[in-house]
Amino acid sequence: MQPITQFIAQTTDLSRRAAEVEVRDGRVRVNGKKALLGARVDPLKDRV
Repeated sequence: MQPITQFIAQTTDLSRRAAEVEVRDGRVRVNGKKALLGARVDPLKDRV
C-alpha cells in the first residue's frame, strides 16, 4: 500500500504536488469512488 499521490506520480508524468491538486479537485477515482487526499492504494488490487 502506498499513498495515492505517490502512486499517481510514479505512473504518470505528474509531480506529487500536482497529483495532490488533482486528488483535492476531485479528478481522481479509486475503484469508482472519488479519492480522498491521504488515501492509500494497493496497485495490485485497486483501480485508479
